[in-house]
Amino acid sequence: MPDFAKVTVLDDIPDLTGLSVLELGPGRNFGSMLICQALGARVAVLDKYLAKWDPSYHPRFYAGLRAAAARRLPRAKWDGLAAIVAAGRHLRETIAQHACDLAAPPSDLPDSSFDVIVSNAVLEHVGDTYLTACELARLTRGGGLGVHQVDFRDHQNFDRPYDFLRYDDEEYRRIFLRSRNENGNRVRSHELVEDFRRAGFSIDRVDENLLGTPEQLAAVRPLLSARFAAMSDEQLLVLSSRIFVRRTAQPAPTESFERRRGIGSFVRRLVGGA
Repeated sequence: MPDFAKVTVLDDIPDLTGLSVLELGPGRNFGSMLICQALGARVAVLDKYLAKWDPSYHPRFYAGLRAAAARRLPRAKWDGLAAIVAAGRHLRETIAQHACDLAAPPSDLPDSSFDVIVSNAVLEHVGDTYLTACELARLTRGGGLGVHQVDFRDHQNFDRPYDFLRYDDEEYRRIFLRSRNENGNRVRSHELVEDFRRAGFSIDRVDENLLGTPEQLAAVRPLLSARFAAMSDEQLLVLSSRIFVRRTAQPAPTESFERRRGIGSFVRRLVGGA
């Protein structure tokens, strides 16, 4: 969620009434989903370690968020956010909270639970992107959307974004586990897109929003492990993408895809910027 002072979204706001939106890895605050809740959506967050209420941070942040967003969202209803601030905790009746590992889904998340699932800088930290994509497919209603911003750099040193591609898969698996998944899983953008396709999504759009330089790649290419050495420069240069996916089933007759796409774009702007 961007700093509330930077929330500038607010033309062509879609109708979220009655729709279900899930954010993976929401970070320190749940502001994006609380804005969606104020616009009528049923909202949820999911993370292995959900942020705990911080009385020195959350009341001030949410007050500022409401003040900034209310000017741009005249039809929003802020009762849920007000109740959270008054209670001094994230109320589950306002925002459902699932503290779990996405690779081991909880039994209380049934099939086809959500119309939109979004994430920002999350999928590069999962151990098996295909199994994760399959779980997202299970949770997404037919015709529903996913919007995922993913950072493909070596998280140990962003100035050397390709260094971790030097290790073979077995050696890097140990490094990845020792880092508690923080270093990045090394999956490349085109591989993740293929995982989504195999899991049952169609690809609406891929925005490649950060590229490495040919000089950065050339410096490390002779050292790449066999898996990455076989990839093209075009594939390897992509360091960050925003991937828009759609569950490959027809939406219900009352839900047009255009409406859903508007919702996905709106939520994407809240979670991951323009």
